[in-house]
Amino acid sequence: MSDSFYVISGCSGSGKSTLLAELAARGHPTVPEPGRIVVREQVALGSDALPWADAATFIDLVLDLAVRQYLEARPDETVFFDRSIIDAACGIQRQGWDLPPRHRDVLTTHRYAPAVFMAPAWEEIYRTD
Repeated sequence: MSDSFYVISGCSGSGKSTLLAELAARGHPTVPEPGRIVVREQVALGSDALPWADAATFIDLVLDLAVRQYLEARPDETVFFDRSIIDAACGIQRQGWDLPPRHRDVLTTHRYAPAVFMAPAWEEIYRTD
């Protein structure tokens, strides 16, 4: 577990990315939301691995990226994550699918700080991307 890895989670439009951008501007290490990265990559590839076309493959790619991001973060620094491995695993369970064993193991071995920052919906700062 890394007590210095903080998750900022919440619904779309709650200002997570805006908050992360401000933290980065103030010199804090941040990790972008894996789902946004996967959408951009898959659209660029012309792939159907998108939440509205092939949700199972999309969520699997998001979880794999979230694990890579965790492993690439420096445990000796305070790092802020825009969502996390936990969010991706919850996406799988929300669909009613079983979490693959390799992903179940990750949930027990790749831990974050016990405090999670939940961002509530905030219409005034919502921007589409």
